[in-house]
Amino acid sequence: MNYVGMSFGFHDAAVSVVDKNGDILFAGHSERYSGIKHDKHLSYGIIQDAKDYINDEVELHYYERPWLKFLRQVRSGENPSFSQLFPRTHLSTGAYNKLGNKKIHTHGHHLSHAASAFFPSPYEEAAILTMDGVGEWSSTSIYLGKGNELNLLQEDLFPNSIGLLYATFTAYCGFKVNSGEYKLMGLAPYG
Repeated sequence: MNYVGMSFGFHDAAVSVVDKNGDILFAGHSERYSGIKHDKHLSYGIIQDAKDYINDEVELHYYERPWLKFLRQVRSGENPSFSQLFPRTHLSTGAYNKLGNKKIHTHGHHLSHAASAFFPSPYEEAAILTMDGVGEWSSTSIYLGKGNELNLLQEDLFPNSIGLLYATFTAYCGFKVNSGEYKLMGLAPYG
């Protein structure tokens, strides 16, 4: 059994394939395939390169829970796209056909961040802090990783978010949100 982890539909689409022992068999970033900075689409090319590990013995996993994100966007007055509730609508036709009709398991956004930090690490036990704009409702979370488990210890919820505050300053300085934050970080030492 292999596991395919996917992120697409927002920014920086990527796919990885991990075996049952946790060894990374394949990892790719869509930007490297398309040449489009922060490409949100999971293209056929990236799936084609991962094809040796994608067969009937795989589980598909998606990095967030779309229906919770959709609910937050509706409740906060945003104008979300109904299509985002269905991750497959963001796949290219070729990628969609290659993945077939397999069920896509969804996971919490911050849990996905914590897992991507902890599980490839050499540590058997660690505290994991995730901070970003917002994932579904969570903006900051603390997990305890132990063995093959992650347990949520504490979280801050939208709209309380250091990440969104940082994004606001990024926009105020004239940079594109979810793209130009590194420029703002680079300017910070200059006051």
